[in-house]
Amino acid sequence: MELEEALKTVNQAMLSKHGRVLTDAESVLFTGSWQGLTYDAMVEGTQYKASYFKGDLGHKFWEDLSNALGEKVSKRSFKEAIARFQATLKFESPQTNFVPKKQEIRINHYVEHPILEKIAKQEILKPGSLLRIKGSPKMGKTTFLSRLINYGQNKGLRGINLSMSLAEKDDFSSLDKFLQFFCISVAQMLGLEEKFKEYKWKDHPGNSKLKATSFFEKYVLSENEPPLILGLDELDKLFECECAEVPGGFLSMLRSWHETANINPTWGKLRLVLAHVWDYTDLDINQSPFNIGIHLKLKEFNDSQINELAQEYKLKLEQDDLDKIKALIGGHPKLINLTFQHLSSQAETLDEIIEKAPTELGIYREFLRQHFSILRRDNNQELYQYFQDIINTQESKKMAS
Repeated sequence: MELEEALKTVNQAMLSKHGRVLTDAESVLFTGSWQGLTYDAMVEGTQYKASYFKGDLGHKFWEDLSNALGEKVSKRSFKEAIARFQATLKFESPQTNFVPKKQEIRINHYVEHPILEKIAKQEILKPGSLLRIKGSPKMGKTTFLSRLINYGQNKGLRGINLSMSLAEKDDFSSLDKFLQFFCISVAQMLGLEEKFKEYKWKDHPGNSKLKATSFFEKYVLSENEPPLILGLDELDKLFECECAEVPGGFLSMLRSWHETANINPTWGKLRLVLAHVWDYTDLDINQSPFNIGIHLKLKEFNDSQINELAQEYKLKLEQDDLDKIKALIGGHPKLINLTFQHLSSQAETLDEIIEKAPTELGIYREFLRQHFSILRRDNNQELYQYFQDIINTQESKKMAS
């Protein structure tokens, strides 16, 4: 398989699974990986840094590509997986024959949040700062966080974004295992793998939180290194694990680190950015990081932002069309982007999108599946029953609050 064909297949896989094709940075990363280049060689002559490819971008890209292809892939092992995915495609089918050309489709344009971004950029440069980015699923928290990290890197700071979705079930089985996963992940993103091996976690004295604190203080926040923006994405994953000590222990440690920054310049070099969906009021208010720092809440797009995004996609929509879209999906950033993406590609008309919206053939199917899976969880059985009752009745139904 040639590079061009591989890119075509990957874009089709990403579009099907995530509703987008590769970004410019991801295209550079994929092309370089296909050619067997080092990160330094990949970014030569580009605006990107090798640390960004090796850390934040790389971890997220290989995770997304793994989900799109249906099997685990990495920089060292992905070509065979692409070939296997390609073999499953039925190119004769009109529904799978559409592969967007880059010049024909613009994916996930970013609409700025001027006030929130200004606050975040100011705070992230302050020693020991802590920011909390809150928003419903697919509201743009990861993109906001990535842009903030890029801003910090341009100001001379280091920056990484660690998603809790990278942790496996065994990593959540105890606080000690989770903190090892946490420290190893940070070390890998910063190129400190050898330092972690040198640290000898099991032989180091103290409990797990003391070990993690000591490792950060000695290596991650070394006096020879610039300040670090540590983004922690999908923090809600912590509360899905069965081991209750993991979320409480980890989050209380983060709060302790933040508070220590007031008296210890070393910890002032750490800037924490937490991205989450829910508030967790059952945590000890004196140990929770959710009631301190700067709170930034991402909201749905307003009319002005929706119109701005439509212009970015070069769509000429009547007010009636925009009203139909807002009536269907409100101002949800992910779904608005997905809608405009399909309209700009001329794959479907607006009426076709609306007609198929609640079905398995609709462009929102992945979004709906995710919410349905949440409803089916054991701890949501009462809510699921309410949902079943609502869709099975022709009359209004009163729900207990």
